[in-house]
Amino acid sequence: MKSHRIVRQGLWHEVAVRLRQDISKGRLAPGTRLLEGDLADRFGVSRGPVREALRELARSGLVVGLPNRGMFVCTPSDADLEEIFVLREALENAALRLAITRLLPEDADRLSGILRGMEAARERGDSAARKALDLRFHREIFVIAGSARLLRSHDDLVAEMDLATTNTKPNWNDDIYPPEALHSNILDALLAGDEDKVAAAVQAHYAWTDDRLFGTSEEDAPGGSVGASSARSRTRVRMSQMTG
Repeated sequence: MKSHRIVRQGLWHEVAVRLRQDISKGRLAPGTRLLEGDLADRFGVSRGPVREALRELARSGLVVGLPNRGMFVCTPSDADLEEIFVLREALENAALRLAITRLLPEDADRLSGILRGMEAARERGDSAARKALDLRFHREIFVIAGSARLLRSHDDLVAEMDLATTNTKPNWNDDIYPPEALHSNILDALLAGDEDKVAAAVQAHYAWTDDRLFGTSEEDAPGGSVGASSARSRTRVRMSQMTG
């Protein structure tokens, strides 16, 4: 059996990273009970780091504690997926506004290289590599933005979205990812330093995914009513009702 022993410092953080990966990749399915003893044995650590890691994942929305039952991998609903999707769009807009002020030539080269890699992966039919590069492109924007809190929130939402998609959209596959042109539009707007163009490019990107993930984007709403059936519209209505 392959060893999972952790030998570096910051044990609870390392355990949390491993568990987050296992949850987002589907190796720990929604509803799986997480036993401290089993996890401690698996990673070769005491129960203390495992307990703290589970608390961190609970704060991130990936794990839930049930009274007198223990800790379990969350089982997200359709509404959870829609909310995560909306929050990812909002965070990306915030990150891009910061990135506009911090972008260096080497950052632009790195993003361009990722886009070239995405195109090459598409041409050879490597959907797994294309998905990984898609996620890397978006994460790089948060790295450029220079906000540790935004980056941490982004990473948590990506893991939550993977979990929610696995649980609520079993037919979703790695081939259904926005085309390179939509990513290029984001990069072009970032290079231009134009916040309005950035917002429009991000909106177009998320509308494309909204349409394919949830069924109807704002552009396709019946009768031309903007946002009538989009996930983003439904979630914004729910959130405004909660805070209104």
